[in-house]
Amino acid sequence: MKQPTILHFTGNSIDEGGVFTYIRNVAPHNGCRNVLVVAKDFKQVRRPYLPLLRIPSFESESLYHPNTIVWCHRLAIGFYRLLEKHPDAIFHGHSRSGMLIALLLNFWGQRRVVVSVHANARQRWFYRWAKSLLEDRMFFLCPSMKSHYGIRDRNWKSCMPGSVSQLVSASRLQRQDDSLLLLGGLGAITPWKRWHLILEALKQLPVGLRSKLRFIHHGKALDDDASKAYEEKLKTLTCEYGLEQFVEWRGFTKDTESFFSEVNALVSPSESEPFSLSILEALFADVPVISADTGGATDIVVGNENGILFRDNDSGALTEVLERVLLNEQKLPLVNHESLKAFCSDIQGKRWKLVYYSMCR
Repeated sequence: MKQPTILHFTGNSIDEGGVFTYIRNVAPHNGCRNVLVVAKDFKQVRRPYLPLLRIPSFESESLYHPNTIVWCHRLAIGFYRLLEKHPDAIFHGHSRSGMLIALLLNFWGQRRVVVSVHANARQRWFYRWAKSLLEDRMFFLCPSMKSHYGIRDRNWKSCMPGSVSQLVSASRLQRQDDSLLLLGGLGAITPWKRWHLILEALKQLPVGLRSKLRFIHHGKALDDDASKAYEEKLKTLTCEYGLEQFVEWRGFTKDTESFFSEVNALVSPSESEPFSLSILEALFADVPVISADTGGATDIVVGNENGILFRDNDSGALTEVLERVLLNEQKLPLVNHESLKAFCSDIQGKRWKLVYYSMCR
């Protein structure tokens, strides 16, 4: 059998975000030639570099916008011809527009299509309908995402989660003061990440306990007005709450290994994040997490393993967790490496290989 070529459709113009990380992490392990389908002005800046197929740029991402439907229909015609010409090619949609194109191809009788859902969208009925049509060719990230879309069986069937290259235990840096609890935050600065909850939680801590804690964040604002305004809000709140000596906004970094070797725990207060790769990366580096009890975190932090969950969107609940840890009333849980093996990139790559090769028989 000839090696399949996977057309990973995102349509994005900027090389950032978890979808590209998701694709790149499994690409070396799925036994296929992997091609990124991106906007014509896309500039590839992250490794491993993959071949590109460029398409016209398009702004709208609303499923119901007439222009979106027309644009997707035109692209679907082109992909249909491409798949008919190349029997070893497979269309893999990783966005809402990618799902629409996959559905059109499926309507026209082209079975070499697969869809990965990467977000908890509002149009839940549409995703359930798409799942009923694509069946075992549509995948979610985790059981909690299936629950979001109203799919009743909360298990890992039809789930292809994000992955990390290998289990690595980070070597801890020598700290000047080991009595400090160093908390880390990793990810984009954008409103739904809810970094302000951490500032509110620190503000509510008694002064004596607050002096035993530091919060370090790595990440940059997304390229939109809301995210840039949110970045300024975080800086303002840091000063208003008198947290300048306790909080560091360090900006973007590629050296996550050093970051994870520095912190005691990763804090993730995000709003219903489907499946946080930063949480997974932290656990692979032997760093437990303190996360809101929503989204994919609830599928990874189970029982008294891998981390602590706090009530979603509740800074007071986060404060209570931090107090218990600082007062030694609750220890940061150990990371269960056995529970993480399924999230290794080579394992997920092999799973995708089975999916892809079954389509080319």
